[in-house]
Amino acid sequence: MFLDLLNNWLFYYQIWIIIGVIFLFFELIDGSLIICLPLGISAFLISFFVFLSNNNLINDWYILLFLWVIFSAIISYLLTKFWKKGHKNKDINNY
Repeated sequence: MFLDLLNNWLFYYQIWIIIGVIFLFFELIDGSLIICLPLGISAFLISFFVFLSNNNLINDWYILLFLWVIFSAIISYLLTKFWKKGHKNKDINNY
């Protein structure tokens, strides 16, 4: 019964948009840029993918969750690699 529920609801792109908004709201509260922001962005990517595919490419819910995790890991890696963590020079006397 639970798997049927997942199989029905996860193929609506609106559900993925709601999941993305929820995780972006959690990012506003948390602010760590490691967990909630990549999950939110990847949920938007999955919603775009579900919207374009229209159940023709993927028939199982677990493939969508696997893609969500993969996209989240890639986005998290890119954020930690390219996000500047402050200034290189920590001297307070430089203005």
